[in-house]
Amino acid sequence: MDSGVALITLNAGISSRKARPWFHQQNRTSILIELLAIIKQSAFLIALGFSRIALLSKLDYQEHPSEYGIHWNFYTTIALINILLVFVRSSEIAMPFGFLLMIGYEFAISAYGLDTFIFHAPRTDFISANREGIASLIGYFSLQLIGIGLGNFMYRQLMTSDQIE
Repeated sequence: MDSGVALITLNAGISSRKARPWFHQQNRTSILIELLAIIKQSAFLIALGFSRIALLSKLDYQEHPSEYGIHWNFYTTIALINILLVFVRSSEIAMPFGFLLMIGYEFAISAYGLDTFIFHAPRTDFISANREGIASLIGYFSLQLIGIGLGNFMYRQLMTSDQIE
């Protein structure tokens, strides 16, 4: 399942509006206006995530908290990635920032014991109860940024090949 979510986020980055070179030239809105718009657009995903949690607990459906945590799921991850993408103002820096974020995350796991927290911490508050989902958000956001960079590169290549012919 993690591979599927990773491929979805990578593909969403490649095909996103932010990957298109002309998007940032046309879109000069403020971060606050864009943030409010994306929260409004993500409201359905957030509602779907909460509905999933309520429905699964009502049906007493077996679900393991080590997947995403207790109150976290795929829809929450996708909604928060969309909200975080508001702060990416340039598709040219998306791929390097994605790689830096990924390297920093790996460094935090290996050098600072983030893996111990993820695998063994008691579930005492919202952060620790959903630590798997919150920690995976960093990796999925990195993949989305890399996808935006790849998409931007592909769009630029297509634009230059059309101009040559």
